[in-house]
Amino acid sequence: MPIIFDFKHQVPSDPVVSGFFTSEIGNIVRTYSPVCYKRWFKVPTLEKKKLQEKLLVLFVVDLSHPKIIEYVDKKMAKLYSQFRHRLHLHYLSCGTPARGRAKLPNDMIWSGRPKSHWDWLCGNV
Repeated sequence: MPIIFDFKHQVPSDPVVSGFFTSEIGNIVRTYSPVCYKRWFKVPTLEKKKLQEKLLVLFVVDLSHPKIIEYVDKKMAKLYSQFRHRLHLHYLSCGTPARGRAKLPNDMIWSGRPKSHWDWLCGNV
């Protein structure tokens, strides 16, 4: 699916395609992003680039254009923050730190990440 970017408004020009694009950015962030960073800006550039390139499976988009990269990065940053918040709420719902560490989020949320990543998150609440 081609992404035609409106550089004046700095968004994809078709609102329907934009919705699909944003949804896929969210899927990629929730499924593949490294969770062992407190903020998106701490995620190494190489890791971000790998995530951005996953968009090319479904979309034809010029990831070499700085404005498009800026748009994708802002979306990923927001969605990363929301995802980490959701993980934090799961941790809090366990009641105690010990139970929080012992109970991984369900696989729909956790996507098979290593337990060591959950331990890191629990230790850096």
